[in-house]
Amino acid sequence: MLSYPASGMVADHHGCRLRLDRFNPYYQEPEAYGMVNVRPIAAYHYVYPFPEESLARLAYYFDFDYADGRQPESYTRVLSEAIEKWHALTDSGSLLSLQSDGRLTLYDTRLSARQREIALEGMTKAIYDYCDEGRSLPAILRHLERIGESYKAADVQSVLDSLVEVRVMLHADERYLSLAISMDEHAKGFIDSFVTALTLPQPDPGSDSKRHHG
Repeated sequence: MLSYPASGMVADHHGCRLRLDRFNPYYQEPEAYGMVNVRPIAAYHYVYPFPEESLARLAYYFDFDYADGRQPESYTRVLSEAIEKWHALTDSGSLLSLQSDGRLTLYDTRLSARQREIALEGMTKAIYDYCDEGRSLPAILRHLERIGESYKAADVQSVLDSLVEVRVMLHADERYLSLAISMDEHAKGFIDSFVTALTLPQPDPGSDSKRHHG
């Protein structure tokens, strides 16, 4: 199986595709990555009145074919259509989290939400907090032990499965990632500004009437 360096992965509205740029590994060793017939992208022909050889020296972006004849568009069409539908949504909702009194509450307004509000406590909260980046099951178990919590792997796995089931956690490549966006800093800033406003000197209710009658 060919392995492709991340430096050539380009996100676009169709998902993720391979792009061949001058100086990246694909350009330097196209055959090593199963690429043939490397050529300047067609747009150069409309801009510069030069022969192919000159354009090849001038160009930065290149088209290519796969040596095995594959056509990625033929097997990524479903993904591309799903991405286009997702982009077309004007308001697809949000998945947010807020800490309060030792509890983590998730608020889910996404169209795919299974539950609008989920309260996490104890082990479940500890797991969700820790998975703010991709974590494996062994890493999660070690973390729980470090914070003085010891649970059976089967129990932890059950919690992870339940979080994935309600779509607030992603499971990919044997790792788990919490999806909610924390609102703690935003909430703290709002509360701080609100408290500050309460401590400001209040205007004299009679000052306006005095001005009008003065």
